[in-house]
Amino acid sequence: LFFGLEANAKSYDPNNISYSDLGKIKEKELKTEHCYAALKEHITNYKEKKILNNPQAGTGYLQKKKHPLESLFISQAVITYSEDLIDSLYGGVRDINDQSPMGMIDGYDTIIDNGITAGDIAEANGNYIITGAIAAPANNDDTAAVDKLVMFVRKANRFLRMKGILKMTLNVYNAAIDALENKMKYKNADINALERYINEKCGSKIKIRISDAMGTGDRIILCIPGLWDFGMDTFSDSKFVDVRDPWEDPNLVQIWIQDMKGTRIRTFHEKVFCINDGTPAYHGLSGDYSPPPAP
Repeated sequence: LFFGLEANAKSYDPNNISYSDLGKIKEKELKTEHCYAALKEHITNYKEKKILNNPQAGTGYLQKKKHPLESLFISQAVITYSEDLIDSLYGGVRDINDQSPMGMIDGYDTIIDNGITAGDIAEANGNYIITGAIAAPANNDDTAAVDKLVMFVRKANRFLRMKGILKMTLNVYNAAIDALENKMKYKNADINALERYINEKCGSKIKIRISDAMGTGDRIILCIPGLWDFGMDTFSDSKFVDVRDPWEDPNLVQIWIQDMKGTRIRTFHEKVFCINDGTPAYHGLSGDYSPPPAP
């Protein structure tokens, strides 16, 4: 729920007491979706092989019908599952017909795009600022990338300028740094110099955060801390990773990962949230989905 308090402070007159509405409540649902990952292996694949760093290899695991690298496989499966989640955290669109990590949940950019479509994010609402594309400098005199960041922060709500975190992709950061170095001839710039320059130009107190999860696009986001939620239904996830043999052939081992998760942005109010007209773009999937090259 988002609770917006409507304060209306005034001078006290005992003969003229008026009241304002206490506030407004608008529901922002954090909907969790069923997600899973399934892996299958045949334990006899290791019958003729000695397993590195596994002193138990070849000493009875076939009789136990137990995968000789069970612990390693579980840990690596969880790491890959986590990488898939990060890949979908911004660009994901919940779609059961998309059997890739990007179909698991609605990511933050999807929530933002839906807010733009619904009219909740718009120039008229003060939470959408036109900057145009933010690209690497075309030459040694091009300072447009950092100039656009300054313009963006200046146009943001004054409360947000004092408390906001400016989120950007590495591509936008690199473009802004190069543009700042064009402006500050013969000086090397870093994230602190960029943050300081913007705050000096805007009279603001923003903090810059570079997010690899945002991908490679030029959408920038200015928001307060704690506005973004990621949730998991822990009540239903008592057994997050399961190792089992559900098939008629007990030599086949299944590693099954399952959870329910979802995202939410609590509010798009201009005092706590603002974006530009940049376009999101994303990296390829982080997991090792392609087979290694032949030796």
